[in-house]
Amino acid sequence: MIREALTLERLNAMEPGEAAAWFVARRAEGLTAAEEELLSAWLAAGEDHVRALDRADRAWGWFAGAEGHEVLDAIRAHALAPARRGRASWRPAAAAALLLLLVGASLMLWLFRGPGGPGPGPRPADVIYASAPGEVREFRLPDGSTMTLDSGSRAVGHGERSVELARGRAFFAVAANPSRPFEVTAGDRSVIALGTRFDVALAAGTLTVNLLEGRVTVGPSDGGAAPVTLEPGQRFVEQGGRATVRTIGAGLESATGWTRGLLHFDDATLAEAAAQINLYSREPIVIRDPEVAAMRISGEFRAGDAMRFAAAVAELRPVRPVRRADEVELVAAR
Repeated sequence: MIREALTLERLNAMEPGEAAAWFVARRAEGLTAAEEELLSAWLAAGEDHVRALDRADRAWGWFAGAEGHEVLDAIRAHALAPARRGRASWRPAAAAALLLLLVGASLMLWLFRGPGGPGPGPRPADVIYASAPGEVREFRLPDGSTMTLDSGSRAVGHGERSVELARGRAFFAVAANPSRPFEVTAGDRSVIALGTRFDVALAAGTLTVNLLEGRVTVGPSDGGAAPVTLEPGQRFVEQGGRATVRTIGAGLESATGWTRGLLHFDDATLAEAAAQINLYSREPIVIRDPEVAAMRISGEFRAGDAMRFAAAVAELRPVRPVRRADEVELVAAR
């Protein structure tokens, strides 16, 4: 088989979608070591390259398994047809076939989500992940990565290396793959990683990303602005359109303690702490006294046991727990 040589200069001269189509086509038959290095260099050149490869991968996945639609079947058959004998396998016609594949993917999106289609909803290849209230649940993803969802969270998997966090919080331990970045979208932000450990949270209009290990970039999902690169021990917070990055070091292990059933509070109000405890407990903590609600607390507590938390707080602050039929109220100790 004749494989036409590619160079980084030639790839960078192409539109990102066209170059991504070339890589997806070659990956189908196996990349050489030199091509793996070339792909890593091309991906490192820009976030638009990462997104283009992700779109090309999704398109290939859709068409590789698409059946039952006359138009899509015809496009798939043309794009996947083997080269004729005596013809170079990777001449420009092959890239054109893959570009046709990507155009067909746009048609597929229109059919499923556009005018006259069934409306918004999971694409055929999407996988829904969810945890019930009070449940922390771990999932093994198709590429070998793991995702742990916090109580009452929901995420959607798009292919092997792309996850959308719809609500709540998720911790990711990403399997390393230099040629295929791992992407998490949350709100209008995109978090890109290669092999790392980090968590992403969506709550009350605030996006938080904590990086424990490796490196990630956080940028707009539409690629409209330069991304921010995080180092281990850093936290990214975006609220009200304003983004900040700060280093909290070893505190990140405490911040992700929820994956181990532990909740860490650092000078939080009792109202804030109770709201977190209530995510994991069937018996809620109730605070009706504004003065009690405003008291502050620090420390690490076991999730899922409201009465145990209330008793611990009573040893630290002038409050006492009152158990009722279906709740535990914290009242001032007088």
